[in-house]
Amino acid sequence: MKALAEQWFVNMSPDFTGDIRLLCIPNAGGGPALFRTWSQQLDPEIGVYSALLPGQASRLREIPPTETDVLVEQMIHASEAYLDEPFALFGYSMGALIAFEMARYLRRHGLPQPLALFIGARRAPQLTDLLSPLHQLPDAQFVQAVQSRYGGMPLAILQDAEMMALFTPILRANFAMIESYQYTEEAPFDFPILAFGGTRDRTTNESQLRAWSQHTRSNFDCQIFDGEHFFIQQHQDAVIVQIRQSLQPYIR
Repeated sequence: MKALAEQWFVNMSPDFTGDIRLLCIPNAGGGPALFRTWSQQLDPEIGVYSALLPGQASRLREIPPTETDVLVEQMIHASEAYLDEPFALFGYSMGALIAFEMARYLRRHGLPQPLALFIGARRAPQLTDLLSPLHQLPDAQFVQAVQSRYGGMPLAILQDAEMMALFTPILRANFAMIESYQYTEEAPFDFPILAFGGTRDRTTNESQLRAWSQHTRSNFDCQIFDGEHFFIQQHQDAVIVQIRQSLQPYIR
């Protein structure tokens, strides 16, 4: 089971020995690079583990799922070896939706629950998506639309036709998954939720972020930073400070 967990979650904290695992799920098309320096800024008792999804890096030849339920079930199965100690979930953009559904899956199946759920750059799941779907657009239009709406696509990929040919089907599969997502109502969680957003994010506004409050009976907070969809690139330190403060009471 540990080998499977290591395939799906990259240990970004090689010196970690306990107390809390922070399982991080990146944005569509993203990977562990988003979290590469987090362990340096968190307490040594908090280990950072980043999801490595099918189609990314060493898993490039794997076909990414296009259904949320499929990916969530695969990730839960893979992460079981990491649920033996307290853990929290952090999801960014697409990853926020996956982290949310992972927590609901764990509860439905009587498995351990996270200490907290951290959300970045994603509207609450019960809200209707008012943006036009992108995943069925022709390749060039699809890439252009994603970059215009979200930004953040590395220039090295945009300017390399061969890399774009590899990257576009993976990104398209990720978008097919989140754009076909169907929300079903369940009871709110008993753990806290902390949401982060950018003032100029074209995909998510503060009201849509604050709607995450409906999903917890515990504490909720929403932190808004100056920036666009990938505000975390400029405000990573501030986001990590908030996460550290939220998890501090659980460190033994």
